[in-house]
Amino acid sequence: MPEVCLKDCQAWRDVGLTMTTTSNEACKLFDDVITQYITWTESPDGMENTVVKLLESDSNFMMGQALSIGLDMMGTGRALHLDKELAEQINKFESDFNKSEITPREKLHCQSVVYFAKGEYTKACESWEEILKVYPKDSLAIKFAHDSYFYLGDSVKIRDSVDRVLPYWKSSDPLYGYLKGMLAFGLEETYRYEEAQKSSEEALSLNPTDCWATHAKAHCFEMTGRFNQGIEFLKDTENDWAKGRMLACHNYWHWALYHIERGDYETALGIYDHQVEERSKSSGAMLDMVDAASLLQRFEMQGVNVGDRWKEIYELALPHINDHITVFNDFHMTMAFLGCGKTDVASRYMKSLRDYCAHHSSYSRDLFHKMGVDLCDGLIAFSEDRFVAAVQLWYPLKDDVIGMGGSHAQRDVFDQLLLNACIDSPKNEDRDLAQQMLSERKKKRENSPLTDRLMQKLLAKH
Repeated sequence: MPEVCLKDCQAWRDVGLTMTTTSNEACKLFDDVITQYITWTESPDGMENTVVKLLESDSNFMMGQALSIGLDMMGTGRALHLDKELAEQINKFESDFNKSEITPREKLHCQSVVYFAKGEYTKACESWEEILKVYPKDSLAIKFAHDSYFYLGDSVKIRDSVDRVLPYWKSSDPLYGYLKGMLAFGLEETYRYEEAQKSSEEALSLNPTDCWATHAKAHCFEMTGRFNQGIEFLKDTENDWAKGRMLACHNYWHWALYHIERGDYETALGIYDHQVEERSKSSGAMLDMVDAASLLQRFEMQGVNVGDRWKEIYELALPHINDHITVFNDFHMTMAFLGCGKTDVASRYMKSLRDYCAHHSSYSRDLFHKMGVDLCDGLIAFSEDRFVAAVQLWYPLKDDVIGMGGSHAQRDVFDQLLLNACIDSPKNEDRDLAQQMLSERKKKRENSPLTDRLMQKLLAKH
């Protein structure tokens, strides 16, 4: 973790972000956790232990509780409708902060994490943006909004929420460089690749270990078809970005993608075995689990035999079968159920999902109803070689699937699934759709061996 001078009560007041606590230790620990969160690196104590110390330092510090709950929710691994302890914690927190004499800014923070916990992601973002209108240097609001827009798939707001506040920051401010990395990702997700790469390189010149800026630059190489450059970049800087343990698995995922594009499956499988799978098992994090499932699905679509590798990912996904927190997570969990041949579990999952949609109300639930059910049903059809049914379920979602969250590179697994379903469908109309989609894909990425292979597969069907 980079060395920073952690802010006490007075230091927070000096930057215009008053904290309602008299504990200097609480304020410093709060700053410590935010720094670990934004930099994706951990202090010697680790983020989890630092959060425990923060809560112990002042049990009435509402911002400390908001930070703790917010981090828990951003992990997308606990479901409010299933976890009684979490539900009680949220209810008590909501009651406590509404009775507390805290600042309006702090109250907005508290309300935001409650919204997020309840699946009201857009309302949470609106509250964080209200904070940033008045307090553009509130780094926690910036980061929570950034991550939430990622879950919403809102590329423009990923970019603009950071771009709006950057003019208020000085290059000498702690964490300034990391905001440049966050902006780089937003620029990349809105197809402004040259600006994105420039912003990522500015961030890395300030903090060479900035793994999120590394990640943004890796996306630029992926989306512009510069796979060899991407491989060399990640290889040459591995000792820097791998220090960001919480994001390392995802950056290794990007490294593997380059090799899959090139058709070098042996090297990609090596990265999967030694990095992605091992880190997924070690962390248990949803981000790592979905990366592992995504890679295995992509391997199989390329005709690669992945052996029993699905088993480990299935075991990571199974405890979350009834969570239904994000469509993105559930889509990848369904891949794991089916990849492991657990069709009975996939059926049980679909029943659980339909029950969830019937008995809950939130932004998250509405998204599951709009696209989650059909996305996962389509995976079942695809796994059973019912390609006509898969196309019927998936094609209407083609332009809306961005709403399930994630990045363009992550959602490309859906595009590849749909393309393969269209190509393998016995209907000529579906193959015509494949031709149209491949033409669109080629225009976006001229240099894509994977796209070329799909074109060859389609030609072989005619």
